[in-house]
Amino acid sequence: MTDLSLPSQVGYVILTGAGLGLMLGPTNTDAVNLASRPSYGEATGITQTVRNYAASLSIAVLGTILVTMLRSDVTSSLIAMGVPGRQAAAQAARIAQSQAGGSTAAALVAGTGLRAGRQEEPGEAGAVPGAPAPHKEAGARP
Repeated sequence: MTDLSLPSQVGYVILTGAGLGLMLGPTNTDAVNLASRPSYGEATGITQTVRNYAASLSIAVLGTILVTMLRSDVTSSLIAMGVPGRQAAAQAARIAQSQAGGSTAAALVAGTGLRAGRQEEPGEAGAVPGAPAPHKEAGARP
């Protein structure tokens, strides 16, 4: 492999992602099953925490790589069109920053728009948290 361009790497990235995705389920199950019964909850919490941390970190790293590549490609394109180097770099930085800023804004809107706590089903207002769901009679209408 002598070409390190992105298109030549896409297949390998997809293959690696699929392999890791297929491996993580059994690995998590095995880690939790090896825990003793009293520490089952702790083992589950640790494996889920590690999984969520790794997912967040990988998204941050891939996002950084994407924005850096975007900035580099836009700079190269602007220079090829005759824009002076410094001006091209400044314009590419603004474009990349607006792209990253849009993602940040979407995350902030989603984070502030989600309510904390238990979410109730429609028609479930006033339900006691932790109480078992009422059972419906056979043939009863909603």
